[in-house]
Amino acid sequence: MKGNSEHKRGWIQVKYGKMNEDFANLMVNEKENIGTFDGDSQEFSLTQLLNKNKNSKLWAKLIDDEDRSDYFAIKVTKKPLSKLSGKKVFPKSDAYIIKAKIDSESLLKREYILTEDGLKNMKYTVIPNTGISIKLRNSKNYTIQKFTKDSFIKAFSSYIDKDKIEECLLSLLIYSNDKEIYKNENIASDLGVNYDLFIKRMKVHFSEITTEKELLDQIRRDAQSKLINIIKSNKPLMEAIFIGKGWFNDPYYASYIYVHGDLIDNVPTDFFLTTGSGRSKGKYTIEIKPR
Repeated sequence: MKGNSEHKRGWIQVKYGKMNEDFANLMVNEKENIGTFDGDSQEFSLTQLLNKNKNSKLWAKLIDDEDRSDYFAIKVTKKPLSKLSGKKVFPKSDAYIIKAKIDSESLLKREYILTEDGLKNMKYTVIPNTGISIKLRNSKNYTIQKFTKDSFIKAFSSYIDKDKIEECLLSLLIYSNDKEIYKNENIASDLGVNYDLFIKRMKVHFSEITTEKELLDQIRRDAQSKLINIIKSNKPLMEAIFIGKGWFNDPYYASYIYVHGDLIDNVPTDFFLTTGSGRSKGKYTIEIKPR
């Protein structure tokens, strides 16, 4: 209000230093946006933390070198090729570590946030086995792996007989609720399974069961148990499902998980199977979640 320049008289400049933090909190409170925004926010926050604070205890988990000045965390922004689906999809890792010469001015301009898109024309080396999967804050029941019909068949074709794999998928998707049992014939048809013959064989196999609901419940439980045993008894399959190793090239499989502010080894844990929300609409998915 006391400016010396006539054209600036009456101007007031306001600086909002906590805008990023406050906007993040506002978006978290809006439940409709929490998934995408909060996920991206945490991925950017972790890469920023690592690049800004080379004394962070998290670095000791990622690299052996005590001199961390030339190591940087990169946020994944590309969709690499999945060997499972044969398509470019979001990978298991959300960030990974590189070694490069990046001057402090460039880091300040980017606010210590580095992404794959910003690596063009830059010489760098990817540090092996440093892929990090970043989970939402307070996440308790995240999805380890989601299979579509095609990816399920491809993932388990080496472990389940070819003429039984669609029946296995049907068994996992089958409805036992009285109001929804009628949907099973459509699911079977979509999977190329003769539902009447399938149920007839199951009645012989589970001959002690007398009611339809109990039979359908037992079919699903039996399929879940068999699939869990298949996964647990095959290390390469277990690593592919939990870590992405074998289905993605390094650095797009996740050797580490960042959750609740801590960086831990991404090791297989106890899990259960469930169906996705699109089952009644013909979008068949099987999800693996931590127990």
